[in-house]
Amino acid sequence: KALSLLDIVDTDTIPREEFFWKWGLCLSSLGKVSGEPIDFHQSIEKYRQAHELGCQETKFFNDFGDALSDMGSLIEKPEYFAEALVLFNQAVRQSPEEFDGWYHQACCMQNLADFKNHDKLLDQADCSFVRAVEINPNHSQVWLKWGELETTIGKLKRDSEKLEGSLLKFAKAHQLEPGDPEILSSWAECELCLGAQEDRLELIHSARIKILNSIEILPE
Repeated sequence: KALSLLDIVDTDTIPREEFFWKWGLCLSSLGKVSGEPIDFHQSIEKYRQAHELGCQETKFFNDFGDALSDMGSLIEKPEYFAEALVLFNQAVRQSPEEFDGWYHQACCMQNLADFKNHDKLLDQADCSFVRAVEINPNHSQVWLKWGELETTIGKLKRDSEKLEGSLLKFAKAHQLEPGDPEILSSWAECELCLGAQEDRLELIHSARIKILNSIEILPE
């Protein structure tokens, strides 16, 4: 309905690029609830229209990139992460003082590395998490994702120091959001890995407790 009226309204009052941006945001929000690729596909189409009309705001780059990343995760296609990374790179260049760009950039590199298996991407993601934490140290998800990244690096390189660092990051995430089952599960995975690698039985026992707590909180 709004689209049908767009041609007859004052575009200075309702800029076309902002209209398509908000429409894309609406559709991507729907996609997060429905889990349907079609919602993200339509969302991305609207974001592309906004971009073609000249939308260049930092928040727009983050919103557009987020929709692409969600689509990439849903259908497991690395090209969506590659396109999203271009947008997040623009966001951090444009507003290096803002948390969202660094956080999304780091997560996107982390996801892209799952497909491309590039150590360089993992190291770059590590640096982006550093910047994100400097800006907002009280965001539990950034500590969780950073811990997961360093667990991956530690497992790939059999680097016990990285795994020890991951444990500290999961502990920080847990401190900020106690009882979150995702944090507990990822923390336990790191403890299992380090415990097996260094024959540390206390870490195996600690992981078992966290896994049982996670299952109790979220049985499914």
